[in-house]
Amino acid sequence: MSTKIYNAFRFKGELKDLMPFLKQVRDDIEDHTINYYKEYAGSDMPENWINLMKLFEKKNGSYSFEFNIESSVAVYFHGTGIYLHFFFPGHFGNYSDGGFFEKWDNWIEDFHYQNQTDKPDDVSEENWAHREQVFDDIFDRYDPPSRVGLIWNINNDLNKIARKVFNRD
Repeated sequence: MSTKIYNAFRFKGELKDLMPFLKQVRDDIEDHTINYYKEYAGSDMPENWINLMKLFEKKNGSYSFEFNIESSVAVYFHGTGIYLHFFFPGHFGNYSDGGFFEKWDNWIEDFHYQNQTDKPDDVSEENWAHREQVFDDIFDRYDPPSRVGLIWNINNDLNKIARKVFNRD
């Protein structure tokens, strides 16, 4: 089985710190999402969401992937560790791209894993093997994240996002 776990992190805090951290993540993601749409449209900002979708289609030839605002995180527990596995729309990029995730470096550290490629140069053999073991234990079968972890919806309120994008809040 090929394992590709992108945007996965070890949480550096304690369990009591997890919800305050995730609430901050939620706020950061909402801000990022709103700013993304505002910056993309720029001075061409239309009156409503449907026309914003049409603007994206005109600029890109497609709009479907750009309008998935849903973001979530799976929280996995393994031994004494807490692991976070983020699911974002494509415009957030991956941790290895830098940028968006770096603001949380005090709380998380990269813990992504793939078994169909070589390990990154900045990860030791021991650490890579540890990541493999953690994810093999968590995903002991072919279960989706929702069956082996807790899922928290970070951002799925289109009405809230749209009101802020169009300054109607």
